[in-house]
Amino acid sequence: MEVLEHRKNGLLVDFFSTEQIADAVVEALDQPQNMQLLRQNARQRVIDHYDLHSVCLPQQLRLIGQASMR
Repeated sequence: MEVLEHRKNGLLVDFFSTEQIADAVVEALDQPQNMQLLRQNARQRVIDHYDLHSVCLPQQLRLIGQASMR
């Protein structure tokens, strides 16, 4: 699964297209009410998949435990 999904939890544009980047920034700043759900989805994605205490640290500790058993 991709980390970012266009218009669901982020705005994806061509990295090398300054025009697309500028258009996305202008859209986000010009219509903040339209970005509310996107912001909520982005935050929830980070909490669900990348939170230090509930996701990342337990995974790291599990890996360390597995490595020490070898």
